[in-house]
Amino acid sequence: MPQAAVCDEIRRALWIARERADESRDAMGMQRIDAVLEQYGCASFLASEALSAGISPGVLRNPRLARPFRGVRVAATHDDSLFGRAAAYVPRLRPGECFSHATALALFGCPIHMPESTNVDVESRAASGQVRCEGVTGHRRKRAERIRQLWLPEYRVRIPVVEPLQAALQASPTLPFPDLVVALDHLLVARRAGPDSRPLVSSEALERFCSNVRGAGSRRLRMAARYARTGAESRMETLTRLAGERVGVNDLTLQHTIYDDSGAWIGRFDLVDVQRKRIVEYDGDHHWRLRSQYLRDLERLDAARNAGWEVLVVVREHHWSRDPPLSKRLLTFLGRESRELPVEDARLLDERYARGLHIRSALPRARQDIHPRATGTGVAVQGGEAVAGERG
Repeated sequence: MPQAAVCDEIRRALWIARERADESRDAMGMQRIDAVLEQYGCASFLASEALSAGISPGVLRNPRLARPFRGVRVAATHDDSLFGRAAAYVPRLRPGECFSHATALALFGCPIHMPESTNVDVESRAASGQVRCEGVTGHRRKRAERIRQLWLPEYRVRIPVVEPLQAALQASPTLPFPDLVVALDHLLVARRAGPDSRPLVSSEALERFCSNVRGAGSRRLRMAARYARTGAESRMETLTRLAGERVGVNDLTLQHTIYDDSGAWIGRFDLVDVQRKRIVEYDGDHHWRLRSQYLRDLERLDAARNAGWEVLVVVREHHWSRDPPLSKRLLTFLGRESRELPVEDARLLDERYARGLHIRSALPRARQDIHPRATGTGVAVQGGEAVAGERG
């Protein structure tokens, strides 16, 4: 065989060997990354601990792993809401550190909205150094505070957070006033139906806290507590009620149960004017996506109308409409006259984020627009500690 042909055969054999070696390495790498993702699920982990456990640097550089914070890895499909980023930061927490401010409210399930670029809030003991990390705002604890442990089963982590009302106080200077009321409404709702139902915060505890608290944000929190109500089961229900409050409608009954003339149960409704027999019902997107839910709603509303009640169904688009605005729509339906509020109250209820900011929910998609009383996702207080996740 000519020498040139021999050289070509050798080069071809070497090329095939390299290709097979690369395929073998790729297959082994895929197996390794699959094993890592199966091991950790959606929980984050420290790269240093993974290296110590024998996971190779190449696997940690795999694009199927994201780097939400320095030294941290998590599945690239992880949720990047404020809630999800806080859960991803957990491996970096030092002893005595906890989540605070709006981040703690999000972890308690409060359906607040935040700018997309909002940092995770981490609070340290006074004697410790303040956290310095990209994507995190460090705070220093000025006095001893009770820390609550929050268990998130889907992330397989136990998260230390400040008490709910302390978090509301810390967040009150930066949250728009309506979002602060949304947070308080969520904390006041019983976590589950039944005789053992308990809210994260009782109305008496909120009143005591507001009467004793002083300092930054305390005045805004007291004002928000005046507008907070027990019974609102979603963000949009609270905002619908506040649209009425803005024009002086402050006497609607929340989650009122209605029966027909024979005493048969019809349903429980969001906002009710009992005297005038008028119902304001907010329907979120899930009411339309689920055919079974949509049909149940139709039957329930028809039954209420047949029993002599008038019904106004409010949807998300009504909140952004200016022709007419929702507050005017409510006045017309309820047969009320607009009542002027004090200047400060009107200003607070009109607060919004600055234009140009990209605003999004602080909660993962799976936790948005879910009623706290519904079985499934939520936050409960059990045995003195907060527990978030699946409930029977």
